[in-house]
Order: sequence, then structure tokens, then C-alpha cells
Amino acid sequence: MSNSSSSSGTGECTGFGPYVDSDAIFGSPYPILGADRLWNAYDPAAPANLSKLQDTEVTLYTGDRGLIDARTAIAAATVKARLDRLGIPGRLVDYGNGTSLSPSCDGGHNYGCWAAAFADYVPRLEAAFATAATN
Repeated sequence: MSNSSSSSGTGECTGFGPYVDSDAIFGSPYPILGADRLWNAYDPAAPANLSKLQDTEVTLYTGDRGLIDARTAIAAATVKARLDRLGIPGRLVDYGNGTSLSPSCDGGHNYGCWAAAFADYVPRLEAAFATAATN
């Protein structure tokens, strides 16, 4: 199977169906004859799976430039909204074109953005570990 697809569907079927390939890592997302059972079981954005993170603060970083981050921005906002509905603490850093994150970030899926996101996240993670250690 090919891993190439447009933003929604493939070939003449663009504009229909999920925004992922049917051979996605979590299996088929199409609800036909139970083909989506693995997708539903492991989909990290599914409310049932997110609810397992009840005691975990989730931080999401995304830009919105380029093929990958244009899609991750939509997915990250969806996950953050679901976290909010479930009462799970979460933080979404949508740095758009990258100017709010770092001069080296252009809002794309690349080291210039990842390095700045890690530089922002690691001190927060260290603080969370320090707090957990004292409780």
C-alpha cells in the first residue's frame, strides 16, 4: 500500500473520509466490518484513551507551516479540546509561523522549532519531577 494521500481521501475521492491513510500506524480508521477496531483501541486522541491520562499534564507543541505542521496544528487543537472536556490538565503551544517561539523556528516540522520547543519544555518537565518528588 502507498503512504501518499491528499489532505482528505485520495485520488478522485479527495474531500471525503478521515485525514489519514487507511494503512496508518494504528490500522484502518474506516468503520467498515470492524476494520477500525485497532484504530479505535490505540487512537491517542480518542476520549477513552485520553481519559487514561487523568493524572498526567499533557503539553502539545505545533506550528502551522508546511505539509506536516498544517495538519498537526488541527490535530493538536482537537486533542487539547478533548483534554479540556475530560478535565485533564493540558497546555497547547501553537506557535504558528514560529516567530513567537524562536528566531530559528519557521513554524515547520524541523530542528529549528523542535529545539526551541524542547528548550521551553524541559525546564517545565524538571519542575514537575521536582514537585512529584516532594509529594
